[in-house]
Amino acid sequence: MSFDWPYHPLYDKLSEKASLLLPKIGFEKIKSRDGQMLFISKEKVLITIQHGGYDMPYIYIGNKKNTKLLSPNCILEYYLNKSTPIFRKYSELKSFYDFEYEYEFLKEYVDEILNILEFPKSYLEWEKTRDYETILELIRNQNN
Repeated sequence: MSFDWPYHPLYDKLSEKASLLLPKIGFEKIKSRDGQMLFISKEKVLITIQHGGYDMPYIYIGNKKNTKLLSPNCILEYYLNKSTPIFRKYSELKSFYDFEYEYEFLKEYVDEILNILEFPKSYLEWEKTRDYETILELIRNQNN
């Protein structure tokens, strides 16, 4: 079944760039239809680019069991690194909408992501108990 999605131009841009960059780090495109593009690595990590209708497209990291467990963003980077150097770099460049941030994020944190996907309990517990406003304030203070 095919859907007529409201058009958001960033979906096409992110999908095209992901198709060029993800094979460089071992991902293969396995699905491209119905407003969704899906890539898989040899370690069975799934990257999903989901059309958001009129909203921004969504990018998820997961596995077969939980396809939308993580999103590459400053909160996850803070969890992994207690700082946000990649987020800070792309903030300064004002460049978040071309898949370069996600590509660098995946390259840098692949081992940590694999660990979370295999043992998600501690991440999920951390996510439930964290005050996102406090984390965002810490991130803003790092960027100053």
